[in-house]
Amino acid sequence: MAWVHRVGREFKEVLCAPETGDERCGPYVNEDGIPGWRFEVNYNKRKFYISQSRIIELEELFSPDAIWKIVLKNPNNIDSSKSPIYVNRDLGEGLRVEAWLGKRWFQVFTPDNEQQPDDKFRRLIHEISFSNSR
Repeated sequence: MAWVHRVGREFKEVLCAPETGDERCGPYVNEDGIPGWRFEVNYNKRKFYISQSRIIELEELFSPDAIWKIVLKNPNNIDSSKSPIYVNRDLGEGLRVEAWLGKRWFQVFTPDNEQQPDDKFRRLIHEISFSNSR
């Protein structure tokens, strides 16, 4: 099993938790001019960034729990060509999963920086990094 599928399953806890609240959310346009929507959520003192593309009308927006139920729950939607370890230009290294549902793109990312807690996500980053270094 690819690491990215394990990371996707670990993100289920965050996406489906009723206490995962939106701290900030809003529209964005990516470098190719494609509109999307980004949630910034806090779960157990850890920040998560949840993005989805091709959102023009709010009715098209998937809630975080719907992203799990409709997109990530099906391993065929997960882009296993993308490493689960990702370096975001603004937030640094962290865990991510990218997935596709038709032409719509989804990403869940959590950075691992000094503001984040020492938790299972940090341990998973170290586990993946260690296994990749062998």
